[in-house]
Amino acid sequence: GRSIRNFVHPERACYLLGAEDHGIPPRVLERCHHVICLPASRIESYNVAVAGSLVMFDRQTKRDAWRSAA
Repeated sequence: GRSIRNFVHPERACYLLGAEDHGIPPRVLERCHHVICLPASRIESYNVAVAGSLVMFDRQTKRDAWRSAA
């Protein structure tokens, strides 16, 4: 997936979070419009609750920044 750093969240979205051990099955990923990843420097991956929180935080802060600029 592409890094969340440059990802533009769609206005309406459903986020799928992969299992910590196996991720999301390839047959599910094929049907997704976007696949993003969270860069991690000290660990291989985040636990699913942390990952979900980071994605929602990113979505909200980018939305707030866009609204402030408009």
